[in-house]
Amino acid sequence: MAGQAFFQKIIQDIIASYWAIPATMVAVVFLLAPTTVWIDANFAAITDLLPDALLTTQVDGARTLLSTIAQSSIGVAGVMYSMTLVAVSFASGNFGPRLIGNFMRDRGTQLSLGWMLSSFVYALLVLRTVRDEGEPDGILPDAFVPHLSLLVAILFALGSVWVMIYFIHHIPETISLSRIIATLGRRLDTAVRHLKGGSGSNPALVQLDNTGWRPDAKIEDATEVHFEDPGYIQTVNLVHMRRLAEQNDWHLEIRAMPGTFVDQETLIALIWPQAAPVTDKQHGQVRACFAVGLGRTENQNLLFLAEQLVEIIARALSPGINDPFTANTCLSWLHVALASAIRSEQTAYRDPRDRVQAPIVSFLSLLHTAHGTSRTYLASDPNVALHALALLTRLAELTPPGPRQDAILTEHRLLTQEAKDQNPASTQI
Repeated sequence: MAGQAFFQKIIQDIIASYWAIPATMVAVVFLLAPTTVWIDANFAAITDLLPDALLTTQVDGARTLLSTIAQSSIGVAGVMYSMTLVAVSFASGNFGPRLIGNFMRDRGTQLSLGWMLSSFVYALLVLRTVRDEGEPDGILPDAFVPHLSLLVAILFALGSVWVMIYFIHHIPETISLSRIIATLGRRLDTAVRHLKGGSGSNPALVQLDNTGWRPDAKIEDATEVHFEDPGYIQTVNLVHMRRLAEQNDWHLEIRAMPGTFVDQETLIALIWPQAAPVTDKQHGQVRACFAVGLGRTENQNLLFLAEQLVEIIARALSPGINDPFTANTCLSWLHVALASAIRSEQTAYRDPRDRVQAPIVSFLSLLHTAHGTSRTYLASDPNVALHALALLTRLAELTPPGPRQDAILTEHRLLTQEAKDQNPASTQI
């Protein structure tokens, strides 16, 4: 269905949240606690297999144990949330606000918070089932101590100790700038390597060869599709868009891809119908293939990953910070992705039978993001400029003669000239 773009966006939003995994783990505990209590109440033979030390626990001891686990778990969870917010605030202020999503997606933090909350909820749910004589609830025996459930609660508590130690180590690690840069660089390189020539759900690094795609069609003959709500496009469902084009005998050109800001006047697609005109319902089906949000994300938008590295470069080379080593690290990771883009683009293709044409994430656009938008910052520091020029030289050597090598040499020439203009006293450039 066309609305799959909206659901894909929702999934990405859930992944980039602190509440999704903890909420899921708590929901599992809501099933686990009644299950273990039911086993305690109905399968005495299983309970008898437990260690004698657990079987001698009385009602007061069980209540004290469960209360202690619940109180300590929720207390530690509160401290962990506070540490997380401090780390996110620090990273946002020092490295850039657009990097917050990288911390929100951190699985270690999500699982740690989920474990502590699960321990708290489990202890509470089991605590309410502990009954002394004279306190029947109509379901459980008058005196009831769920020994198996106590064992599970103890295991939760022991696991919480390990989780707390891991979390204290993990939080400083997540705000390590070298780790942040390496994580972004690896994700960017992976995104480039996974691009395929027009056959997947993402735009591809492909050659500008559209022969036979839209024969004898003019822009004037196309039906325009505009979006109704303003925001940044976060997801495009290309698979369903191709299905619509085949079912209705259309040729369809996408004008706005993930990362583009759209409003009511923005053209998002052009449709060339071969037979019947495009109906209002079909307009809605095409619009439903797009999902917008309040900000840009890295979903289907690898250039956003590159821009985050460029943002770190800009901050590192600002007069108040002046950290050329961080800028050099970002450049090195950007060039890992550029080298992968060269290899990917050499083997990419566009299927001439494809009825949908999407804007191309080309090597040239990635090169412009890495060097064109950061040239002023790179040229301001002689050491960074020399490192960037060396990387461009090596990249040009890896690239066969043609437009891409020409673009690399042009960036090399422009950076050299601007670096000389900004550093006239430097003799190394």
